[in-house]
Amino acid sequence: MKKRSLTRAKLKKTLHNLTFAKLHQKLEEIERMLILSHEEGRKWEELQAIEHIKINSKFFYAYAEKKLKKVSSIGPLMKENGHFESEPGEIDKMLKQQYEDAFSPPKEAQKIDDPSTFFVVPQKPEHLLTSVTITTEDIIAAIDKVAPHSAAGSDGFHGPCTTT
Repeated sequence: MKKRSLTRAKLKKTLHNLTFAKLHQKLEEIERMLILSHEEGRKWEELQAIEHIKINSKFFYAYAEKKLKKVSSIGPLMKENGHFESEPGEIDKMLKQQYEDAFSPPKEAQKIDDPSTFFVVPQKPEHLLTSVTITTEDIIAAIDKVAPHSAAGSDGFHGPCTTT
């Protein structure tokens, strides 16, 4: 990690193209080595966990709980030419491009230009809520569909309370 940060600092200060290319190549190699080191560390940790699980079965739950709380970060991304990119600005551009490729822009015909006319309540009686009729039979049928062990609703009554 320290080598990577030192190489990044040198890379930012470099003005010569040849030195810049060498430092960039060295930075990519350091990142590859870091990835391999992390993978080896994870494999060793898993082997140790397997050994501990053989002795103490409760260790599995502790190990699983620890792995559930894993915080992921965006690491170096591979460019189309096979080189790794670790600069945050470049990673940002690559992720933005990937997002733009995955999602299409909105259709011009579907855009809402004037929200005040779009959200107007219709005045026709067939579109109003008052035109809906609910009978006693509809209410009884809905109550009968409630499962006997269902959770309480916003009114606080459980399913069995409403069926009696």
